[in-house]
Amino acid sequence: MGERQSDVLGHAEHARLVLTLLERRAITGSSLEAVDNWLTLVSAAADTDDRGIQWKKNVFSPVEVFADVVARRRIHTATVRAEQERNKSVAALVWPHDLPDDVSVAADFAGLTGLARIAVPAGAPVVSDALTVARLLRWLVVVWTETEDVKGRRSYVRAEHGPAEPLPPTWLTAVRTAAGGGLAS
Repeated sequence: MGERQSDVLGHAEHARLVLTLLERRAITGSSLEAVDNWLTLVSAAADTDDRGIQWKKNVFSPVEVFADVVARRRIHTATVRAEQERNKSVAALVWPHDLPDDVSVAADFAGLTGLARIAVPAGAPVVSDALTVARLLRWLVVVWTETEDVKGRRSYVRAEHGPAEPLPPTWLTAVRTAAGGGLAS
């Protein structure tokens, strides 16, 4: 599209095009406050009645997604420990990416990018921010996949918690809400 923010906010038809591009999409960023403010501004520029409200239910936080990953790892670890009590030959879980059990280490976007060891690329701030968010989302998918892969390797974990899920609950809810036009599945 190549539109600058001033062009989008200064022309209703450009703002409506941006909102059309966001339709049925989950939305995130490094700052949910900035995402919220931007959606409000673009909705106002597009002269919509909702002032960004319809889009806000499609927003998710990478920090909350990380908390989902940590919580799921706790659950899987507890299930494996319970199985170890019944069967001494069961090996403990070993994660390719070791994550802290305390999510406060990554209580904000900067903490999470530091934990994930994602360097902020040089360049224009908007480009740098977009690349950082994309890299962090990729990392979150990797650690989530590692977490859910346990269900494929250990039938008792799958029996207890169901089949592997494609995305962490917070992110998956945003995707389903967006895809369903506002209805979470």
